[in-house]
Amino acid sequence: MIQNIIEKYSLAPATYQKSSFNEFDNLNSYLNAKFKPYIQEGFYGFDMGNSPVKWYQAINDFLDLAIVQCPQLKILQIKQKFDGLRIYLNNVNDDVFDAATRLELLCQMKNLYD
Repeated sequence: MIQNIIEKYSLAPATYQKSSFNEFDNLNSYLNAKFKPYIQEGFYGFDMGNSPVKWYQAINDFLDLAIVQCPQLKILQIKQKFDGLRIYLNNVNDDVFDAATRLELLCQMKNLYD
């Protein structure tokens, strides 16, 4: 599962230009709207701030695949913290949990900021 995402985005350093906060707010809003049925009640879902756009794309693709494997998946939070990606999910199997952990590590190890 995660290998497809890694290959698709290569998660290698990419050219990244910071844009306005509104653009990032719109990406958070898009993910919050798209995955609203999967956001656990009482949690805010996505708050990835000024994360690289590739992170948003990788999270979008990861969740599309994860939901197929775990239809009862619940998103607690997905956010940027300490220059890394943090993914907090409930009701997932070991494969999805491991894939989320690998995606967090890859985004932090292969920092996508210029």
